[in-house]
Amino acid sequence: MPVSPYIHFPGTCRDALALYARAFGGEPHILLRSEAPEGTEPESTQHLVMHGTLEIHGTTVMLADSLAEALVPSGDRISLMVNRMAREEIDRAFAVLAEGGEVLMTPQITFWSPWYGQLIDRYGLVWQLSAED
Repeated sequence: MPVSPYIHFPGTCRDALALYARAFGGEPHILLRSEAPEGTEPESTQHLVMHGTLEIHGTTVMLADSLAEALVPSGDRISLMVNRMAREEIDRAFAVLAEGGEVLMTPQITFWSPWYGQLIDRYGLVWQLSAED
């Protein structure tokens, strides 16, 4: 049974989904709180993402805007690793994810990967991108 990451955002989920779709391709699926049955969500939260998904290299990543601050990621306890990418895919995705973020390691040859890079995106998530042998 696969494990899928579920990432919470402080009101920036829709923008994050658009960035990740641009970096990795695919079409995000978004369910807004305004689409919940009437009266179940406060008026002030209607614009927020209740549930979103994006397929990234065979893994379904789930995302939402959190109403609980404790669920919003700080980026320092977990990273998202995307393996078996082509070098060109890494360069393209890395450039997109680095926009407004912080580069930790530019894509390069390492002893564990023929092409590997690591960064923190503008939403505070740590990404590791690694090429296949």
